[in-house]
Amino acid sequence: MVFSVGGKEFQIRHDVLERHLTRIGLKENADYIAFAPGKEHYYIAVYSDAGFPFRMACFGAVDHAHKWTADVWAANRHALEGKSFHMVEIRETAKSVLVYGLESSALYVEGFDIKTGKAAFRFSSNGWSVSGEK
Repeated sequence: MVFSVGGKEFQIRHDVLERHLTRIGLKENADYIAFAPGKEHYYIAVYSDAGFPFRMACFGAVDHAHKWTADVWAANRHALEGKSFHMVEIRETAKSVLVYGLESSALYVEGFDIKTGKAAFRFSSNGWSVSGEK
């Protein structure tokens, strides 16, 4: 499979991608894949056409080894009425991986530690109502 990011093409063998998708595990029906290359890693997120929570994983750029998997809250939808859309973009910084999302009811950005995948910060324009989280 070939991913095009910023005018550059990145190729991942189909069997490697299938192993990655199995390793990530899907939270909901997922129709789209977001891919982002980093300095020493690459990131894959599998998400749906609405802002339901989804998973993102980090893999080594050289050995393709799984480093971590993180839950992305996204717009935290629990139900869907009417037509929706959802776009996701992943970017690596020096110490973080940022997930930007635009969805039919909200926009969001979430930051994850580049080494562990632990959530560093989360923001959504719909104010999330996630029990037990602050």
